[in-house]
Amino acid sequence: MFELIGKVLVILEALEWIVKFIKWLRKIIRRHKGE
Repeated sequence: MFELIGKVLVILEALEWIVKFIKWLRKIIRRHKGE
């Protein structure tokens, strides 16, 4: 049971980082388009 919860938490954390990374990439893309 605890192993499953741990895996889920790791996946959720990874998804959070992926979302942050995508937002960061969008900012960079916008800057390049702005120039």
